[in-house]
Amino acid sequence: MILSLNRLFVLKILLWLICLLVFAASQSINATTMEGPPWRILFFGSDDFSLKALIALTDEFKRSEKLISKLDLMFIDDESVAWKYANEHRLNRIAYPPESSTGLRDNYDIGVVASFGAMLRNDLIKEFPLGILNAHPSLLPRWRGASPIPHAIMHGDTETGVTIMKIKPDEFDTGDILMQTRTKIGPHEHTPELLSRLADESANLVLDVIKDLPKSVQNLTPQGNENATYAPLLKQEMTWILWKNWTAEQIYNRHRGLSHLWPVSTIWKSFVVKLHNFTVIPATKAVSLETLAGTIKPSITAPKVELNRPHNLQALPPETWLRPGLVMFDKSVKALRVMCVDGAQLLVPSVTVSGRKTMDACGFHNGFLSRTKPYDRVFNEYSQIKGEGSTKPSRAKVSPKRRG
Repeated sequence: MILSLNRLFVLKILLWLICLLVFAASQSINATTMEGPPWRILFFGSDDFSLKALIALTDEFKRSEKLISKLDLMFIDDESVAWKYANEHRLNRIAYPPESSTGLRDNYDIGVVASFGAMLRNDLIKEFPLGILNAHPSLLPRWRGASPIPHAIMHGDTETGVTIMKIKPDEFDTGDILMQTRTKIGPHEHTPELLSRLADESANLVLDVIKDLPKSVQNLTPQGNENATYAPLLKQEMTWILWKNWTAEQIYNRHRGLSHLWPVSTIWKSFVVKLHNFTVIPATKAVSLETLAGTIKPSITAPKVELNRPHNLQALPPETWLRPGLVMFDKSVKALRVMCVDGAQLLVPSVTVSGRKTMDACGFHNGFLSRTKPYDRVFNEYSQIKGEGSTKPSRAKVSPKRRG
């Protein structure tokens, strides 16, 4: 009986000690997260967008250790611009994923992510007392995902921005919002230009959040899902023009959003044609293609039987030849005019035909348009060549369907 009581007493003492240790640990964590700067930061980054934020944090770290006492980089690729910058400025670099996440809590207060390129593991996220923040180049919840800047441009958005959010385990771009900044998208702004501006905004916003810690991670705003849109990875098939569906403005927006990777493309007979540096002429200012058609001369290679048909298209009913994708060479401006579904036109100064060097509009006219029947000078959609279910060619030159 006495032995049993002694064991019970010992167990009570052990439980009391365990509770005391847990309490002491929690107090230590609270002291770390609530006392204030300087902060120990682990930065997750890779590309040009993340580099601007890394530079801003590094400048602050080297200027004074009153705000940041430690700054390290976690990286995926040791050839990335972020890794090269960290190496040049002698920042400690840790490969992702780390062999173990244990120990991060003792070395860092907060993580900062900017265009890292990988979803972080749950065990890693939980190791940061203040959590991990993500600088995302959109006005979340609009354009969650990997490519928010091109998608904002492609869909004709006139406004975007940068959002600083707190990362949630097992979720992508859904975390609560700390801060947002807004900016206008210029009507002729392309992805690289907007990315550069948003990278600067991101760097400033990250510093503002760090300066306002720990208050900034306590005043959070849930995103909600009502207005959420998604920005999946970019694919080259997104550049194929749908003449029957897209207005001239929509085609131009594709060009602005994707031309840093691939030009927008279409089909001429069996060839892929890439359109370069074109502009949009509104329907109210567009040159009448009926009038322009009156200047077309007979094709020098047309069969004799075709010479009996009118080569002045004004002699034909407009509904038989005036359609989206119709392309004509306008000698007065040395450019191709392409009709769009909304009546507006694309003014195209140069193109690249598969298997050939880039040529100006006059070269395309001489080599292709002038050898084709005037009423058959139309760019096609890829689905018209290979079937409605097709989305992209397998080769640069599209093989026409065999007959018989």
